Amino acid sequence: MDLAWPTGHTDDLAAAVHRVARDATAAGGAIGWVAPPTREETDQWLAGVLAAVADRDGALCTASVDGELIGFGTWRRDPELVFRYRAELVKVTVHPSAQGRGLGRLITAGLIAGACSAGMEQVHMRVRGNNTRAIELYRSLGFTEYGRMPNSIAVGRDRFDAVWLYRELERPHGIRLRGSA
Repeated sequence: MDLAWPTGHTDDLAAAVHRVARDATAAGGAIGWVAPPTREETDQWLAGVLAAVADRDGALCTASVDGELIGFGTWRRDPELVFRYRAELVKVTVHPSAQGRGLGRLITAGLIAGACSAGMEQVHMRVRGNNTRAIELYRSLGFTEYGRMPNSIAVGRDRFDAVWLYRELERPHGIRLRGSA
């Protein structure tokens, strides 16, 4: 299993990301598309991610086995000025044929390390409430639930809880944590 950090568009990258996203969504994966995305939809998403990478406001992590891309995930810096020290992990995805082999853990750990290296002090993410395997994985990597909005994710006529998780990273020397003071 190899991790890579693509910084630019290639046709092979776009095709592989599309295949993983399409197949994961078709298998019921909760990664932000209700129906399997079209190639145009994944290309548009990938272009946005790579633009954030170019601006040093995010990263794309891919996982490959024997040279075949079978998983990916991203982190993106929060755009609001007072929140620019935190990043959101988005679309941590493993192809259905490769699930259960530790790739989700590998990708997530890579994203955490990459966000930390980029100076992020916190990472957070949103997970669909019925995605208990993912929630357990993120908790095992040090994430804590900080909110739950009942029945707020719409998938057709079904409604699922949105679960927000976060993890503290390293903070620069001299930072004062004031909480609600």
